[in-house]
Amino acid sequence: MAIWTIARMTMLEASRRKLLIALGVLTLLVITAIGYGFSRLPDIGGSRPLNHDDIKPSWSSSCSASC
Repeated sequence: MAIWTIARMTMLEASRRKLLIALGVLTLLVITAIGYGFSRLPDIGGSRPLNHDDIKPSWSSSCSASC
């Protein structure tokens, strides 16, 4: 049970130093940036927008029947 005591004390110290708030804010920023990047993915095709067939993993075209 000593591990739970150490974990609880670590979380209390982190919250006292406002590390949890900073970690939460940074997590939200990363999730937002990734979401924005994925939303822009169809528009990177140049003069014509990419369709569903253009956005597929590169391994899918070289995958044999064993995949």
